[in-house]
Amino acid sequence: MTIETDALRRETLIVAAQYKDGWKYYLWRGLFAGALGFCALVWPTISLSVLLALVGIYCLIDGVTGMASAIRTADRGVGIIQAVFSLAVGAVLLFWPGTTLKTLLIIFGIWVLISGISQILTARRMMVYQSERGLVTGIGAVTIAFGLILVFWPGTGIVAIAWAIAAAALLIAAMLISLALRLKRLADSA
Repeated sequence: MTIETDALRRETLIVAAQYKDGWKYYLWRGLFAGALGFCALVWPTISLSVLLALVGIYCLIDGVTGMASAIRTADRGVGIIQAVFSLAVGAVLLFWPGTTLKTLLIIFGIWVLISGISQILTARRMMVYQSERGLVTGIGAVTIAFGLILVFWPGTGIVAIAWAIAAAALLIAAMLISLALRLKRLADSA
């Protein structure tokens, strides 16, 4: 029992060291996702260009914070790929808004799928007994489901799209903020 307890404590210290400051990036990503979700929920009928601009801004912020997090933690490979793709999608949504709605939603859906896959891969690299593993897997699963909806049904109505974005963003925000707070407690306890 003592060997398992020592191993668990050692792994906890390793994770705490990796996320000493990294929890802040998850918190910021969660707060921005929550803001996007709130705007999409409160104003579902705003013009599509405004909604796409908000999503584009979120993608850029997510890319910057994801890049900073990937650089500061041991999870560089997948994290950097996801961050670069997020920056690219944000740029497309902001700087080429004349592209057709279906094309933009499919591009955004692909980004959401890649983000979800990135989260699942991150969770798989976590230790089995880490409580954050389930939360990260949940974030990835919700993100993948939302991405599939956007890729395969991009022609749904604007209010439905706005509400789907709001629901996904608010759920992801709650999960990211919860993860950030757990990581902060872990870092503080080490």
